[in-house]
Amino acid sequence: MATHLRTYPPSLLRQFILTANAEVGQNELAQLINDPSLMDINVINSLNELQAAETFTEIQRRLRVYYGRGARGILLRIGQNLWKPALEQQGIMVRILAAGVKLIPAGMRQKPALDLLARVMRGKEGSVSVHTMDLNLLFVDSSSPTTEGLQESQPVCFVTLGLIRGLLFWATENDYDVEETGCRAMGNESCEFKVV
Repeated sequence: MATHLRTYPPSLLRQFILTANAEVGQNELAQLINDPSLMDINVINSLNELQAAETFTEIQRRLRVYYGRGARGILLRIGQNLWKPALEQQGIMVRILAAGVKLIPAGMRQKPALDLLARVMRGKEGSVSVHTMDLNLLFVDSSSPTTEGLQESQPVCFVTLGLIRGLLFWATENDYDVEETGCRAMGNESCEFKVV
């Protein structure tokens, strides 16, 4: 079994924190995180991809502990609301590619949009890819930090699931069924998201 570093781009972490602030409230998130440095954008900007992954993992862990079963819905909403502001913070090349996705006929935008998200989530060191599987698309995240230290019977990558849904709606203005069919927290080699 191949091992991949669990990485996360700091720019995406920064936007995740800002989006989580908007979802749960800055005061509540600050109390929940209980680490002022994690709320400091300058500190977040100084993290490398491994440190960002650890921070991303820890914030989600604390949200799951605090909200219990309600964390799933909160994390999904954070993910769904993450794409547009995250895109605005990307470099010029990613924004040009995003504009190109919008020029493609709407029915053909799903894969290029997912390829764009894979590029953003991959960062410098991660392993994220998109595959065509029969009539469906498969988004594969082999560097998913969300699963670090978890052994679960169900998939746990709710932010990524919401992010894929939000991205596809941005790209096509249609809702898509997305299901996490494999998760590293369940012992799989990668987290896999099937888009129907």
